[in-house]
Amino acid sequence: MIRKICENHPMDSDYDNGRILTNQGSFPGRNKQIKLKSWEISWDGAAGTLDGTINIYASNSGHSESRIQSINVGSASNTDDCVLDAPIVDSEFIRFEYTAHSITAGTLNIVLFYDSINP
Repeated sequence: MIRKICENHPMDSDYDNGRILTNQGSFPGRNKQIKLKSWEISWDGAAGTLDGTINIYASNSGHSESRIQSINVGSASNTDDCVLDAPIVDSEFIRFEYTAHSITAGTLNIVLFYDSINP
């Protein structure tokens, strides 16, 4: 299953998706659950001072969280070398936060990929 949580977001404004459950419950029509497998982060057309940051946070409680990855937006585009990564911790929630800083243009995309698992 693919879930686009951030599609063509203007990079001159900050973004925060809020916490997302990594286990999305029952897979429709089957006795399976779906669990976050990986994510893909890409941007294109970034302009201005390329100093944006993308932070990824994990949480088990939904109240406190830990930053598990920080990505610097230091190029105009990463579509030929996007960030494709997998969770390093088995957490209940994940959150993606983008801070534009001095970036004045461009688009940001974040896509989540889920796998079906046996409950």
